[in-house]
Amino acid sequence: MLDSLLAADVVSFPTDADINAFIACVRSFFSSQSDDHLPEIKYRSSTLIVGTHSIRLSVLAPLVRSPKFKEVVRFPQTQRFIYDLAVAEPIHTFVTVERSEPHKNIVRAINAYGELLKRRPDLTESTRFLLMLTPGPTHISAYKRVSEEIRRAARKVNDLAKNSNPVRVYEENNFYRAIAALSIYDTLVSVPVADGVGRSPLGGPIVNTKNGGMILSENDATKGLFGDSVSTVGITDIAGISFAMEAAADESLESRFTKSEAILDILRSIDPTSAARQFLSELNEVDHTH
Repeated sequence: MLDSLLAADVVSFPTDADINAFIACVRSFFSSQSDDHLPEIKYRSSTLIVGTHSIRLSVLAPLVRSPKFKEVVRFPQTQRFIYDLAVAEPIHTFVTVERSEPHKNIVRAINAYGELLKRRPDLTESTRFLLMLTPGPTHISAYKRVSEEIRRAARKVNDLAKNSNPVRVYEENNFYRAIAALSIYDTLVSVPVADGVGRSPLGGPIVNTKNGGMILSENDATKGLFGDSVSTVGITDIAGISFAMEAAADESLESRFTKSEAILDILRSIDPTSAARQFLSELNEVDHTH
């Protein structure tokens, strides 16, 4: 993988911290080799030089959806799933839309919700947690194991909730049900251990109809984009995630509206084509220097 990246002319990352981590990885890799003819490594002016090859390193503009993406909510397929997910009484809906992968930290999010219900049993009937998870390759043991852990964690919370089953896990490749969930979340929960710019935090606000808020992990690059408009939690801090969920469930409608509008204003300010324009521009600059 490292050889492939180092063969590129331009490599873009979500944040400057990711660039620094990549450079450190390259230096560490080559310093551990015993070959006397290892390439010299230099970094200057956003360019990593490995031997005689130069690689432009840059922070890529966020890959935001077009505002027209919200039209997907009106599709009959999406409306059918919105109807299926509807509840009779007002209820605070936590939603996670992710791939079912080990680094997505999904089990900790479910456990945090369980801790919330233990601390606040009054929220058992007035909250729920919907997880729309695209399954990974189950023939790989790590993916099969994480799927089993997710379902085990969900059953444990539901057993404690005494038949109300507030945690509902959908492991499937279903784009329209995922969009339906994003359209109705009160709080989007995305707390990966390691990730780039999450797709749900960028696309969710566009289709959401509930002035929904967000709980993001400290390692999600999106948190830097949204600032104080979202809650940020530690990746291993189950108590912190739980208290963030509690604060979200208790948050006033006025506060939610203010934060939601701030998030949308940020997304509206970003040209959906900016990432492509930036990447093409950088490739063109590199081409002219060769």
